[in-house]
Amino acid sequence: MFSPNGSEEAKALPWYCIQLLLDTIDELSPPSANRSKEKGNTQTQGSTEQLHRLHLMMISAVSSLSVPLMLRCLDHIRDLINAYPTLMSDSGVDEMTSKTRKLELLEALFSELLEKADEGQKEPAMRWWYSNRPTLVSETRLLRFEYRQEEGANEPQPVKQSRL
Repeated sequence: MFSPNGSEEAKALPWYCIQLLLDTIDELSPPSANRSKEKGNTQTQGSTEQLHRLHLMMISAVSSLSVPLMLRCLDHIRDLINAYPTLMSDSGVDEMTSKTRKLELLEALFSELLEKADEGQKEPAMRWWYSNRPTLVSETRLLRFEYRQEEGANEPQPVKQSRL
C-alpha cells in the first residue's frame, strides 16, 4: 500500500535503533563534572568495555542507513570520538588504553565509510570524513603504529601502521 509519508516511515525505525544505542551509551558513559553530583561514579572496567563495544556497534550501523540518517549518525559518532579520551580517563582507564581505543574507533569508522558504504553513500560519507578529519585525528597522530613488545627487545617494535 502506498503511503505519502513512506520515506519518513522508512527513516523512523532505523533512527529509533540508533537512538536506542545513543541512549544506552549515554547511560553507561561516566558522569561528567556537572552530572557527577547526581550519580556516583560507578564506571567499572566491564562497563568501559561494554561502552567501547557499543561505540563500535554504532559505527558498524552507519553503512546501513540512508544518506540523511547516515550523516546525522556520523555527527553523533564524531561527538563521541572527540569526547573519547575524556570519557575513558574519567572511568579510570589509562591514557594509552584510551588513545588506543580511540584509534580503533577511528579505523573502524574509516573502514566502514571506505569499504562498506554503497555507491550512493560513498561521496557524502567521504565528504563528511574529510571535513571532520582534522578534529577527529588531531591527537591520534602519535598512534600511527601499533606496538608489540618483542622478546629480548628493549623497546616495543611497530607492527602495523594506521591508514588514517
